[in-house]
Amino acid sequence: MKQLYSASTVFNAQPTYSKKAGVPDRLKKDSQSKFPSFSSEFRGLFCGQACRTFLIAFNIIALLISLSLLVIGPIMIWGRDVVKKALEDIIMPLIEALAADEETQTKMTGQILASTNTIGAILLVIGTLTTLCSVLGFIGACVKHRNLLTTYCIMVFILDIVTMISFAVYFQNRDMFASKAVSLYEAHVFRYRSMEAATIDTIVVGLASQYFACCGVDSGKDFVNLQSTDTYQGQFYSELRYPLACCKMNNAYKIVGSDCPTNFTTGNSFIQYGCREPIKGTFIKYMNNAAIGLVSLFLVLIVIIIFTMLTIQSLTPGRW
Repeated sequence: MKQLYSASTVFNAQPTYSKKAGVPDRLKKDSQSKFPSFSSEFRGLFCGQACRTFLIAFNIIALLISLSLLVIGPIMIWGRDVVKKALEDIIMPLIEALAADEETQTKMTGQILASTNTIGAILLVIGTLTTLCSVLGFIGACVKHRNLLTTYCIMVFILDIVTMISFAVYFQNRDMFASKAVSLYEAHVFRYRSMEAATIDTIVVGLASQYFACCGVDSGKDFVNLQSTDTYQGQFYSELRYPLACCKMNNAYKIVGSDCPTNFTTGNSFIQYGCREPIKGTFIKYMNNAAIGLVSLFLVLIVIIIFTMLTIQSLTPGRW
């Protein structure tokens, strides 16, 4: 019986293994709990500080651009002398060729500058909104104010959505927008009477015809209200078949086409070339550049939103 008990005891005995000397379990637990905590806090502090610094720098740049819009907008609305000086090389040679007296020149310049009011108002509104947004982002990042940064993030998100929608609408309808630009010019061609009339239609047709080297919308036959007589730079012309604006001119808008307008030919004028395609092509070219700018702005705003959210997260207790 004793032998059976001993055998049973040996059979049921479990092997024992000796533990190697090492770090006590309690110290292991303490080190595993403390080091990750320190790492998270350090990571959160570093990330939050980097994001705040980026937001401060970005909003300083954005604020400077916004303030420039706030200056340019009112100038385009009320500062006509400044705008006139800026456009002097573009419009004044034609205006001086159309009118010799200063009073008429001032009147014609005023007609052109009146069209800048709308552009100035748009720039003023954009400048006001972006200034407010930049100030919120700058102050929020400087004083670590979560509510200001949250408001700023929402405003940037809305601006980003508007940017994306604007790009999508243009990309989907760019041919339609280009056709609208041609239609605007077509209205000036329809109302054009003569160079002597010195109206806004005279200026637009004169500038476009020489810049694009074209005549009318599709050809020189588009001027249905053209007068058969005209006076330009002190010289009288009669029996006109096409506008004087379709003659080849130099930079001072002096007619240099031989025997034009007495005898319009393809060599001394632009009567064989319409302005439709040049205007449409130029419009799409510049609008495509603007669309690229919208895409770039969209991507930049995405980055700003991410950095703002990371900054807000770093200011939230226990988030890192």
